[in-house]
Amino acid sequence: DGSDFHQFFEFATVLPGASRMQVEVWSRGLVQDRLIGTTTIDVEDRWYNEEWKKMAKDQPMPVERRSLWAPTRRREQGKLECWVDIISATEARYKPPINVSLPPPEEYEVRVVIWKLHAASAEIQ
Repeated sequence: DGSDFHQFFEFATVLPGASRMQVEVWSRGLVQDRLIGTTTIDVEDRWYNEEWKKMAKDQPMPVERRSLWAPTRRREQGKLECWVDIISATEARYKPPINVSLPPPEEYEVRVVIWKLHAASAEIQ
């Protein structure tokens, strides 16, 4: 249920400054692409929040489920799972990004053993 992107994006910025990052999710069509929805993340709000900075130093950033909104719709258009990591330009030189790509596909065999069936009718209609 949903689409797996597993992609990493990196942007340079200056704080304080223009700090609202808008993430847009699009559906590619044969004739025309369609905007599914957007979510806006205030990077500056996070960076200058002492609780957020403490959490960022002590543990990996939590995965967020952000609502996607379309300008022509009144209801949420779905959720975007992501995390936002903010580090200084100096730290970025020494801290490689986490690889979030999917592993290559492999073939498997799935086996299921059924022992009993309870409270089910064996009649065929």
